[in-house]
Amino acid sequence: DYISFCTGFLSPRIYVSRSIVESLTVEELEALLLHERYHLTNRDPLRILLGELIVSGLFFVPVLRDLFKRYLVKKEIAADQYAIQYQGNRLGIARTLNKLLQKEACDGTVSFAASGTDALRDRIDNMLGRGTPEPIPWSHIAISIGIPVIIGGILVR
Repeated sequence: DYISFCTGFLSPRIYVSRSIVESLTVEELEALLLHERYHLTNRDPLRILLGELIVSGLFFVPVLRDLFKRYLVKKEIAADQYAIQYQGNRLGIARTLNKLLQKEACDGTVSFAASGTDALRDRIDNMLGRGTPEPIPWSHIAISIGIPVIIGGILVR
């Protein structure tokens, strides 16, 4: 399987499968490791766990799931940007993503960890200069939070 991820809450570590190491060039592997190092130094595994706990605990506020998904996409884009900045170009991370996408299309053995495959489109759009996902409008956030609060207030009386 083609797997790479950063995990661990107190002492995060990066894991990369042998099949990925063997299939990437030095530049591509460096880009992948830089991407994962961003997650490691920013303690993203712990942040993701806390986010999942909050979203699960407040399941009755549906906008939180959408906000959390957007947060995960932005973290992936930031990790890509870290690799791009370090390497001085987009080629390493772009080629790595391309190889992983091709492998996923062929046999489905690629794992895209926390962000999932849905975030890939946004990551690629960002690399192509098409920007990042649109933020959720504040009106949707206010309504999603307000309705459960109002219903809770009515039920408590």
